[in-house]
Amino acid sequence: MKFILCPSTVDEIKLFLQLGILHGVYISEIENKESSEILKYMQHTNIPLFIQIKEKYENDILCASRKILTLSPNIIPTLKFSIESLKACNTMSKGQVNVSINGIVNSSQMLVAAGAGASLIFMASKNINEIANGSQILKIHELDCSLTISSLNSEYNLSTIALTGADYVLVDSNFIEEFFGQKAEA
Repeated sequence: MKFILCPSTVDEIKLFLQLGILHGVYISEIENKESSEILKYMQHTNIPLFIQIKEKYENDILCASRKILTLSPNIIPTLKFSIESLKACNTMSKGQVNVSINGIVNSSQMLVAAGAGASLIFMASKNINEIANGSQILKIHELDCSLTISSLNSEYNLSTIALTGADYVLVDSNFIEEFFGQKAEA
């Protein structure tokens, strides 16, 4: 299982790098100071940087995605699950652009997003069986798409989550403190 970090600071990214467990970074916006610093730091790495696209309509999504893709080659536009975002995902994936879709709550939505060309899906279901079903569907149908659990539920430990077959888990800065019982320091 690999980790995608939803960081608050560059220091959190550095700590995950020091631990050797950073496989991606997710930021929900690039307009604030902290996110701008994270973007600047990540431009010097080859680690995928997932940036949330806020626009709602296909043409606006495509325009915003093209804009952020010029900032760094490791950026992957992240779209909120909707009909318009699936249309944009399909267009971008045909152009060889990796796209991730978030807000997926069940395996049926996951299958549709993968079919539209998503290279990574953030599944927000807290139902461990639904996540396992989604993972199996991707494998059975040989869809070239990775599954990320984006709503880590503290009642499940990492080994249980790993058994679902998900490729990634999205964690925030509290993960280190909860997992190791100490404050995160880079």
